[in-house]
Amino acid sequence: MRFSFLLYLIHHLNLILLELIFQHRYKEQRMSNQRVTKVKAIKVINSSYSSVFNIGDIHTLQPKTDVLAVQREGGISSDKGFELEKYPIFQTELPFLEKTPMTQAHSHHCSSIHVPNIRVNGISSSAILQLGQVNQTFSRSRIKHIRILKD
Repeated sequence: MRFSFLLYLIHHLNLILLELIFQHRYKEQRMSNQRVTKVKAIKVINSSYSSVFNIGDIHTLQPKTDVLAVQREGGISSDKGFELEKYPIFQTELPFLEKTPMTQAHSHHCSSIHVPNIRVNGISSSAILQLGQVNQTFSRSRIKHIRILKD
């Protein structure tokens, strides 16, 4: 009888301890101005060409797209002669802005964001649909269009 009482007591103390840990973490989360996103339903019709659809928190996102679009009257039988390396736009190093320290103050009146429905027709070419927090984003999309017309 004593042994079962001790097990019962240990079990309930564990539950109380877990609840205290949860409350402490929740308080820390609220103090750092993080909020929870609550979405009832989301529908993405189309996602293509290095686009990102992410649910949850992530540190860094780096979608990159290089596209060479060639249209020729009468059609194209081969992609020979249309290599990415031939076009300087695809070799150019892009300058990135230096990370500068910022001071921000936010007043969130609610600890969560409630959204009933999200409907997206399409995301493409290094686009990002993010539900959650992201620390850094480096998106790059290089597109070269060539149209060849008959004389």
